[in-house]
Amino acid sequence: MRHAVVAAGLPIVAYDRLKKESFRKLVPTGQLFAKPVRWAGYDPDQAQSYIKEIHDFILDHPEGTEVSISVLFVDYNNESTREFSDSFFPFSAVRPITPFKMDVDLNAHDLRTRLNAYQKVVEKELDELKKRTAIVRQFTHIQNLTPLLLLLNNFISADYQAMMRRLFEQLGTHDDPSSFLKDEMNDFFKRHPRTYPSAGGRHGKGQHCLTDGIHHFKSPGRHRHGFYRPTRDHEHPMVCLLNARSRLGGAYSHNFHFDCEAISGGLNRHYPNCHGAPCPPKENHVNIAPNDYII
Repeated sequence: MRHAVVAAGLPIVAYDRLKKESFRKLVPTGQLFAKPVRWAGYDPDQAQSYIKEIHDFILDHPEGTEVSISVLFVDYNNESTREFSDSFFPFSAVRPITPFKMDVDLNAHDLRTRLNAYQKVVEKELDELKKRTAIVRQFTHIQNLTPLLLLLNNFISADYQAMMRRLFEQLGTHDDPSSFLKDEMNDFFKRHPRTYPSAGGRHGKGQHCLTDGIHHFKSPGRHRHGFYRPTRDHEHPMVCLLNARSRLGGAYSHNFHFDCEAISGGLNRHYPNCHGAPCPPKENHVNIAPNDYII
């Protein structure tokens, strides 16, 4: 398991204090990415800069390496902060922290004291974020079908979209993230109960699957014959890879996908892939990875 962790939005003085600590010590199981901001907000290209760093970090590891993605960010309570945070949906866990309070009349001693206290807050929050990604992994890296890995482009459900938004926005700060996850998934199954297709399909009869009322989303079982294989010069946007490794900060198996079959009638002529490009299905089914990559 490798952790790609972002510490974003620190002003220059707090960033310089962070650099005095070993990034390897702060994230011993992965890499910490951080850069300072020069105003109380985020430049438009800052999220993309972090995404590129995480993308390259993933490519530097063997294909089957589990990767958890998380973002600790200073909440400046403005539109630039919201846009920055939204850039990491749905693959990252996100957790806001309060800005560093920099009074103009602080002397050098008081500034050091305040910076040291803020540094401890940052370290504590990084630890808490890691704990939360471990909780999410309990729901994403499992053998059974989990709604947390359903497809945002191809599972047609406004309820599901709303659930994923709530999880993304609240998991980082909820008092009881495990219970919150369980409650949200229980509500999901009330709206989308597990179903048992009458026909056996390609991988046997009697196994439950998930459905949006249009398709059955079945487990591939042991037939994990295809998955998203990126290269550094791939035509896919970089977020396609991040979405193929982590969901809400929880790592998942890189070769997991859904076997999707139409409930009635035929398959669609095309299905939107991980960046929205139309892709044709196979003759009787379509294999789709959690990041919507059409296999």
